[in-house]
Amino acid sequence: MAFITREVKMNTLGDFLKQARQSQGWNLKEIETKTGISLRYLEFLEKNDFYKFPNLTYARGSLSQYAEFLGLDSPKIIKRFQEEFKEISTSNKVSSSTPTPRKRFNPKFVLGLIVTLLILFYLGFSIKRLLFIPQIEIISPPDDFQTQESTLMIEGRVELGIDVFINDQAISQINNGYFQEKIELLPGLNIIEISAKKKYSRQRVIYRRVVLEE
Repeated sequence: MAFITREVKMNTLGDFLKQARQSQGWNLKEIETKTGISLRYLEFLEKNDFYKFPNLTYARGSLSQYAEFLGLDSPKIIKRFQEEFKEISTSNKVSSSTPTPRKRFNPKFVLGLIVTLLILFYLGFSIKRLLFIPQIEIISPPDDFQTQESTLMIEGRVELGIDVFINDQAISQINNGYFQEKIELLPGLNIIEISAKKKYSRQRVIYRRVVLEE
């Protein structure tokens, strides 16, 4: 003798409401008009989507009104709703309470990041200082200067660590950024080139025109 195995499906409260409505020949649009319950909420009730209501009280009130319209035992429907809603809530709590792995604080990573940023900052600052055009101030002589002396004292100031050249000749004595150098003039117009340069940086050049009167 062969046995036939059938799957027994437990209807939800929503399925029960839907079957009751269909057996009476109602559609959801008609019930919306009769009861004033939104079509969207009626669909929530029949799909057992109670959690989609604004709150539990609103869901219970809509369910009670719907059950009474269909001629069902409203207290029993509400009791079943509370049982099913409790199961849904418990299921949601279990899933939501599953601990999510926390990202561990890695001090080595943070330390490495800080060191990297400091190195980049230092390199950027160093490159800027190396490539930045040095500043130079010529105190004496002024441009278009005329003199009857065959020697001329050139004085000026530069930033520390800057090399100064007069007519491509390096000045050896620079004290705290102050320099002075005596040069010989030729009769007539002398164009003096004063340049300042730091290693790997661009050069700044200033010219002074000095006339030695005969």
